[in-house]
Amino acid sequence: MHYTSGMLSRRAASRALAVAVVVVTGVGCSDSDSDSSSGDEERTEQSLARWQEKTTAVCNEFEPQLDEIDARFEQPENVEEIIAYFDAATPVNDRYIDALLAVPVPTTETDDVERNYELLELQRSALAEARAAAASDDPNAYVAAVTAISEQLTELNALADTLGVPACNPD
Repeated sequence: MHYTSGMLSRRAASRALAVAVVVVTGVGCSDSDSDSSSGDEERTEQSLARWQEKTTAVCNEFEPQLDEIDARFEQPENVEEIIAYFDAATPVNDRYIDALLAVPVPTTETDDVERNYELLELQRSALAEARAAAASDDPNAYVAAVTAISEQLTELNALADTLGVPACNPD
């Protein structure tokens, strides 16, 4: 089976994984702007500027990690290398996505941020599907998953720019 022609581009593969891969350094840390007893209160108090700040910090934390993984697996030669890439990138990508989803939705641009979060969850699923398809020697399912990842990444990158977090758009 020949997967290299259906491989994600270097940055798209991580985004597919990372993206799952986008957002918050403040996970596990608290700050005065987000310390409240109710998630709803946090959401009503979160400004877009604060969301951008937290999101950019997360991207700045995770993008270099994904860049390093991308560099190690830049030109996979076989299915085993593709699977190894997913195995290396998935845990980082999952932490990246979890960090992003932990950032409260701001009171403005709510629809775009919620769509961003929805796409991140879809990325997580599509990445798992791509890895499973590669492992089960199913090139058609792999290409379908990679296509979905690519389409989601296009929208995610556009949203990163629209929402004022260009550090989260690796392209």
